[in-house]
Amino acid sequence: MEQYLILRNKAIEILKDLFPGATVEFHRIEYGGWVTTVFVRFESDELIQLLWEEISNAVALYYQTKIETDFERWNLYLFYLSKQKMEKGLKYRIENDPISSRKIVIEEFNGALDRGKMEEIISNHITNSSLTINTPQPAPSPFVQDQAITAVLNKILADGDDKKKKAIDYDDLLKKIERSFKDEI
Repeated sequence: MEQYLILRNKAIEILKDLFPGATVEFHRIEYGGWVTTVFVRFESDELIQLLWEEISNAVALYYQTKIETDFERWNLYLFYLSKQKMEKGLKYRIENDPISSRKIVIEEFNGALDRGKMEEIISNHITNSSLTINTPQPAPSPFVQDQAITAVLNKILADGDDKKKKAIDYDDLLKKIERSFKDEI
């Protein structure tokens, strides 16, 4: 943990010097190993368009290359927060860039970026810990058990020995049911 704090603080200091128009926050979670998230907040899409690649490269250079384990290096997420709705092409370019880390754009972000909000964003985009799964109950069958058929089946099965009960010959069973109903008519 101490090594992470040293790396994080050094990276934040460098990023603030390099990109004074951006606010940078780091957050780390345990999720099968350590996962680091970097939140980069911009005031406008223009700044995102100008700086997102440089920030991604700087995070890779000043933080990611210093991480000790492969798991941590491969589980680095950059969240670009914009106050505005972003142009679709720019958002697509950012989120589909395969270099160094997974990048996610959060549009129309106007609230405070506190620990709770970071954890909510992480839950929604990485861990899905807030996901609730509702399993639908099966619909009741539209078929009603026919008492006459049930009685015939019970009689046929009661007449046979235990071997017949275990291995039912369905053709034979169907013939017996048909015969039973013909006899009733």
